[in-house]
Amino acid sequence: MKQALRVNATTAKNSQLGFRIHLIAFLLGTPVIWIVWGLTDTTYPWPLWSTPVWAVGVLFHYLGVFRFKKGDAKKSMLIGSLLLLLTTSNSFALPTEPASEQVMNAFKKDFSTAQDISWETKAAVSKATFQLNGQVLFAYYSGNGTLLAVIRNLTSNQLPIRLLSDLKNNYAGYWISDLFEMVADSTSTYYLTVENSEQKIVLKSTDNANWEVFRKEAK
Repeated sequence: MKQALRVNATTAKNSQLGFRIHLIAFLLGTPVIWIVWGLTDTTYPWPLWSTPVWAVGVLFHYLGVFRFKKGDAKKSMLIGSLLLLLTTSNSFALPTEPASEQVMNAFKKDFSTAQDISWETKAAVSKATFQLNGQVLFAYYSGNGTLLAVIRNLTSNQLPIRLLSDLKNNYAGYWISDLFEMVADSTSTYYLTVENSEQKIVLKSTDNANWEVFRKEAK
């Protein structure tokens, strides 16, 4: 029992240290990002996107370490953070960190035959890009090595027939800018981004039959 308590205390201390490092990186990195923007092309203020998204990542990291004790609650918060990063602009200038040894060990157990593996960590989520059976996949892990989701990019022709038909009927005037399938908690969900000259819409489907609006923004 005493040994288990020591292990838990060490794990908690490591998690708290990880958050403090993340917070310091945010506090020091954000001014650097704005300085880089000021010294380069200032026609578009892209730090206005990267700064709040990174701040949300720090917030979720804090909640996961200091507030949420149940694994399911922490996992839901991290998946929410992951979805925010995936369905917002891809031009964020977020600093990356290497994955922890704990995360990489978990990945080796989950995907023992993976090849061409590369890692990056943003907003308390570690991402592994790798090949498996000839396909490029993306696996996302929380800081303690919990697998959050596995993602693969798709083309529209790989969608179920009913989703493709619904897309053509209701979004004929849009073009597709992003499409991926996320498997999390044994549930497969499609996320599709469509755009026109006025707006960008992220659609979501969990029933393989209908789309629902996940997020919408004006251009």
